[in-house]
Amino acid sequence: MTTNENVNLKISLNSAALFCWCGVSAVLSGVITITAPLTESFLGASLEWFYVLNTLLTLFALIGIYGVQVEGSGYWGLIGFIFASIGKAFLIASGQLVSGMDALLFGSSILSLGLIFLAVGTLKSKVFPRWIPILWIAAPLVGIPSMASAGYATLIVALAGVIFGASFVGAGYTLWSSANQG
Repeated sequence: MTTNENVNLKISLNSAALFCWCGVSAVLSGVITITAPLTESFLGASLEWFYVLNTLLTLFALIGIYGVQVEGSGYWGLIGFIFASIGKAFLIASGQLVSGMDALLFGSSILSLGLIFLAVGTLKSKVFPRWIPILWIAAPLVGIPSMASAGYATLIVALAGVIFGASFVGAGYTLWSSANQG
């Protein structure tokens, strides 16, 4: 069975274009999340603009991801969408302080919590293939140890980024292909 046979998205013709573009944003966000650390290490330069673009793409993607399952995901999905959006927005302010806490750590923590809640709502709604919300739960669980271990922090963060990126590529493809079936 293909992904399209497993997914039963109810998308009106009026919203198909929005969900299609949200899907494209999710795919691009996922690809950037996976490749940005590699690009940065090969170029040896900071790519802050790359991360800002990624944040904007992720925020737009979250609108579509939540939008197609708004009725089925319940309060879990709503809380997850809100937390994930707020957390991702704080990542633009990395290096700044939020009540004495680094904005990167604060944003990552809120984003992680949001992804877990969104995953619960997504599993409840059965809109996306199960592996996508499972990866939304796995990414923060893999990334949490990076806060405690300095030695492997970069590798752990990169692995969590690959998991997060793969989940967004999958969610984006699902949104895009379902919206194009129309």
